[in-house]
Amino acid sequence: MFLHIWDAPDLLAIPPQWHQAFDFVFECRNIQALPLNVRSWVISSVTSVVALGGTLLLITHVRDTEAEPSSPPWPLSDSELKQFESLGLQQAEKLMFLESELFDVKQVRIEYQKHK
Repeated sequence: MFLHIWDAPDLLAIPPQWHQAFDFVFECRNIQALPLNVRSWVISSVTSVVALGGTLLLITHVRDTEAEPSSPPWPLSDSELKQFESLGLQQAEKLMFLESELFDVKQVRIEYQKHK
């Protein structure tokens, strides 16, 4: 089964029947739109829906510092990205890129796997 996180009714209250129910989860820039004080909870919720043997594809803006950004979107920090791994996902592939040649906005595309 496939889940685009945008389709989730509430990232802070994932339905229990979704626990490890999706073979492929796509998260594209939703977490970066949320305030930093709820991110740990949302990252945990997103990770919890990935089935054993499943994949999470994450595309997001990233920042080089742990300091809180001044305005939205709030790019993810290294410690936020590492939280996915601390919750049982393993990084299979990581690609860093700039949004465009006109803007120095760093992005990352990470494929995580949840091994059985």
